[in-house]
Amino acid sequence: MTLSEKALVALFLALTGLLVGAYFGYDYASSKADAKYESHLAADRKAEENAQRTARMHEYELALAANAAAESYEKGKKDAENESQKTVDDLLDGSLRLQNRWAGCEADRMSEAATTAGKLNAATRDRAESASRIIAAAAACDAKDRAWQQWAAATTSILTKASAPK
Repeated sequence: MTLSEKALVALFLALTGLLVGAYFGYDYASSKADAKYESHLAADRKAEENAQRTARMHEYELALAANAAAESYEKGKKDAENESQKTVDDLLDGSLRLQNRWAGCEADRMSEAATTAGKLNAATRDRAESASRIIAAAAACDAKDRAWQQWAAATTSILTKASAPK
């Protein structure tokens, strides 16, 4: 083999070595970039799962707050109905009396001659039931207001906690 043939063979081997080295070097860099990309995707998936878990937890807390407010309202409404019935009973048995300006309303309109015991009893019952309805309506409004305030406070607390920096 002549010197020029040896030089050509050496040049060929060198070029082949460079190409093989470049291929494997590219493959190594590519696999390293792919691994980094997969690692980034895994971190994104984990962050998304955590965000979804947190959102579900806050939704659950909001649902609990809404249920507690609804239960409080229903209890307040039932208490108002019981209180109004107790008021009627107390007015009728005499253990509770209306102020004179209420008690005398109907009696002033009736003439002494036309007033009978039955009419007085009916008027007394009407006044007692009217007072009961007024008390029940006011108590129901109070119960609804307390329930809304309870729900708003719980919701504000949950949302404030959710938006706090971690």
